[in-house]
Amino acid sequence: MNRAFLFLLTLPAFCQSPIQVPDIKLPTYLAGGGAFNQLAGINLWASGILPVSSSIGLYESTTADLFPVKATVNGRSGYVFQTSIRQGIHKVVHDDGKNMALIGADGGYSFASSNASGASASIILTYVRHIGKSWAVMFPVRALYLPGVGGWNAIAEVGLCFKP
Repeated sequence: MNRAFLFLLTLPAFCQSPIQVPDIKLPTYLAGGGAFNQLAGINLWASGILPVSSSIGLYESTTADLFPVKATVNGRSGYVFQTSIRQGIHKVVHDDGKNMALIGADGGYSFASSNASGASASIILTYVRHIGKSWAVMFPVRALYLPGVGGWNAIAEVGLCFKP
């Protein structure tokens, strides 16, 4: 009686057809652009965005940010660049061939030449508009968590993407 009951419970699993996952080829992106942060001002960024899994629409990214900071050294004023490096993961939530939307998160470490300034984490919503076979425009909006104030800081970014 128990074997017949178990057989009846597992029968629907054998009757299902396999799920067909569309074969989507995700492109690799090399991107760069500018960002505005209400607390840190304007900065530049460059990113390599690589597909991890085309079948589930997953990307990973490595991004470097350059922040110009006015400094005075030996009585002379000028600009130096502070940098940060971030590693992220992004999931495609919409892709119709021309427009793509992604949601993701990243984390990294900011540092200057002489002292470290800390780790950061952010949530990212990204819109990508393909403008040709090899080019796209990217509009990421990052919500950067600031542990010192216990809140989120929105950062608007724009960039040009090359799809090799």
